[in-house]
Amino acid sequence: LPTGCFTTTNVTVNPLPCPTLGMEEVTVGTVDIFPNPATNEVTIKMDAAAYTSYTITNSIGQVLMSGKLATASTNVDVRPLPVAVYHITFTGSNGTLVRKFVKY
Repeated sequence: LPTGCFTTTNVTVNPLPCPTLGMEEVTVGTVDIFPNPATNEVTIKMDAAAYTSYTITNSIGQVLMSGKLATASTNVDVRPLPVAVYHITFTGSNGTLVRKFVKY
């Protein structure tokens, strides 16, 4: 699938500008979020300790959840979240990283 923000009609896929939520993305280390889509829990796995906290926001930027990343693998309970697409922002001493995940 292409990266970026898209809207799909019954015939075509139309690119849209992606919101940045007022943050500059700096990529340091690899962060995996799985399963994606998720129903009950997502696992955040990092190959480096570049990020120390996370914030989950909805499509309009409202903060719904946040927490600390204490280890290379962190489980987050997403059962309280309604079905939707979310942004998860990782922050740490090396900057920020934004990823998407789907709750269904």
